Amino acid sequence: MQVNVGKNTRSGQAVTLDTLKAINGHLQIAGITGMGKTHRIISLVMAMVESASMMRQPLRVHVFDPHGDIALPYSSEVK
Repeated sequence: MQVNVGKNTRSGQAVTLDTLKAINGHLQIAGITGMGKTHRIISLVMAMVESASMMRQPLRVHVFDPHGDIALPYSSEVK
């Protein structure tokens, strides 16, 4: 599954993640406060859900959110 993860700031070209070619199924997003990590995570998960839905593929995503900032539709929560 091809998922758009951002844009190359030098060339302006889209940067995509091919989940079938990834070494493993893990992705870490890190950065300082205010960089848009939460927004990026929500965008990535929604793009993955849309891609999986169009391909009729099952998808399971685990998001660890210690601050409770991320709200995703159709998600469940473990406390």
